[in-house]
Amino acid sequence: MEWLSAEREPPSKVLRLVPVASPAAVLVYTGYKLMNPKAVRRLLEFGKGEVAIYAATLGTVVVVDLLTGIAVGIGLALGKLLYTFSHLAVSVQFDPQHGRTVLFLEGTATFVRLPKLAAALETVPRETELHVHFERLNYIDLACLELLMN
Repeated sequence: MEWLSAEREPPSKVLRLVPVASPAAVLVYTGYKLMNPKAVRRLLEFGKGEVAIYAATLGTVVVVDLLTGIAVGIGLALGKLLYTFSHLAVSVQFDPQHGRTVLFLEGTATFVRLPKLAAALETVPRETELHVHFERLNYIDLACLELLMN
C-alpha cells in the first residue's frame, strides 16, 4: 500500500493501474440497462419522437460515451420542446351565407406565434361573427388570449 502514500506516487499513476476494459464494460452495461423494451412500448404511446430521442441517446451512449449520450438526449429533448411550444396552425374559414367566420387553432398559442395569430385575425371581416375553436389547442398564453378578446 505504499503507492497510496501522498509522498510516493501521484494519483494519476493509480488510474493507470485500472484496465481500460473495466470502464468500457461499465459503459456497455449501462447502455444495456437503458435498453428496456417495455419502456419503448410505453414511449410509443406518447409518439415516435420520444422513441427517436430515446434511441439516439442510447446509441450515443453505447457508441461514443455516457456524457455525450446524455448531452445528445437533453439537446434533442430541448429541441422537441422548443418546436412544440412554437408550433401553431391557424385556419380561417369564411361562411358568407351565415355571416360568420370560423377560426381553428391547433398546437400551442404563445407569444412566439402572436404575429401569425394577429395576421389571421386581420383577414376576418369586421361585419362577421367570429367563432374560435380551441379543441386542438394544447396551451394558450395571456398575450394570445388578450389578442383574441380584443
